Amino acid sequence: MKAKNKESKCIIFLRVSTTSQTTDGQSNNVIRMAEASGYTREQMYFIEEQESGIKLSEEERLGLNKMKQLIETDSSIDCVFTSEVSRIARTKKVLFSIEDYLIKHNIQLSIYEPRIDLLNSDGSVNDAAETIFTLYSQFAESEMRTKKLRFAYGKARCRREGKWDGTMLPLGYTVDEERYVRIDEKSAEVVRMIFNMYASGEWSTTTLALELQKLNVNDDKHRAITQSRVADILMTERYTGEDIYPQIITRELFDKCKQLRKSFRTVRKNNYAAQCLCNRLIKCPNCGYHLTSSARTYRCFNHHEHPDRCSYTTELSIDVLDDIVWRVAATLEVSELMRENQEKRIHYQTELDNLHTKLDVQEVRYQQINKKRARVKSLVVDDFLTKEEAEEKLKQLDLQEVRLKEEHTALLNDIEQTQRLYDAASAPAMSLEDIERLSSSLPEDVRKKKQIVRRQIKEIKIGEWNVRNVSDCKDLFNIGLKKKRCMDITVEDIYGYVHTFRYWPRWGFGTNKIEELLDE
Repeated sequence: MKAKNKESKCIIFLRVSTTSQTTDGQSNNVIRMAEASGYTREQMYFIEEQESGIKLSEEERLGLNKMKQLIETDSSIDCVFTSEVSRIARTKKVLFSIEDYLIKHNIQLSIYEPRIDLLNSDGSVNDAAETIFTLYSQFAESEMRTKKLRFAYGKARCRREGKWDGTMLPLGYTVDEERYVRIDEKSAEVVRMIFNMYASGEWSTTTLALELQKLNVNDDKHRAITQSRVADILMTERYTGEDIYPQIITRELFDKCKQLRKSFRTVRKNNYAAQCLCNRLIKCPNCGYHLTSSARTYRCFNHHEHPDRCSYTTELSIDVLDDIVWRVAATLEVSELMRENQEKRIHYQTELDNLHTKLDVQEVRYQQINKKRARVKSLVVDDFLTKEEAEEKLKQLDLQEVRLKEEHTALLNDIEQTQRLYDAASAPAMSLEDIERLSSSLPEDVRKKKQIVRRQIKEIKIGEWNVRNVSDCKDLFNIGLKKKRCMDITVEDIYGYVHTFRYWPRWGFGTNKIEELLDE
């Protein structure tokens, strides 16, 4: 293809996957090809990027975005040169998308290996070039899939042999020439120092990191050890001698530090505001303001700040109301988990049925290819086909079989993945006991409980105070015979159902009493 005129321009598209690779080998061949087509260096735009051709989507690829931007801003560009199909991308989805984009903008795509031009001289698509482009797109994706499997097999083999599999090494370890993990004594001393100092109970992760910086203690790359690094080290169980890693600290020391981390994260018992589940869910019956937590009770914020604006003086026990609301929210959460798992099982079973149907169709296609192959051979014997014609047809059939095997492998992978998802959905859902086992003392558990309550509870309403007996007889306190006043609490969930409870607040030396009203 020759450049139409001096104003015509082209794009030299180059890409490598890693920083250790260079584009020199690609550029020399591609530039010569562009010059042979009549373009000068001044007519060439160069795009050279180091980025993954399979991990990144089309929108995330900087090189492809630059190419599109140049094409849309400079109408004189009429050709894109590249060394291989795989330099554009390694997934068929992206390759076919770029092909459609270039055809739509009437841009020629010239590839060095295999040597093809996507468009004819009149701007129409060259059928042979498009077929080869499709074939090499399949090869590019298959090659990358094979590489990933080979890397995975290599890592698994290293783990079986007790060797390093290439994952990031924790501080304190190194790798010898035979790829076995060994202790780096210099940095291992830093690890032991961190665990021993933390185990003393005198340091938090923040103060320990500051102390290490004062002592000028650095890691194996002479970098300061930050608070997050200290926390990561304290959570690395490999230091106890797990798997292929030699032991640097004892299991007892690790467990002691683990227990101390939990105690440092524990919320103070008097920090009731941090543990409240019903903040901003309850509205004052008088003024409509939210009831907020204070000390051990929920009270009207408006009345507390401006007594003249609201006369609602009732305060509700946080322990009691949270217990009521959590009981409702936990039950709803379990029901929802069970329902979601059932829907997932139905969905994945349908997908498995469809995939097995496709597998059966592939088997039929295998049989058809074998029949065609036998037919070609019989035509040669009967002199209906020459030997050269038969070899060409057999080559096409072999190519079809290669494609079918690739599809077959991909289909088996999809079946295996879907089966794992189905098995996961078939596993027992979290039970009510599991949810109720969440402790209110640890911040992470409080956050989980709050998230569940916010998901399931829409609103909490407080009824009027009434005089009712707790039981048939009167309650006896040391201050005399009294009748308790009780109130109704209604909890509306996200599905519109209302759960009603009757609540007798603690009075004198009595205890709180909660009763769920099912029939009222």
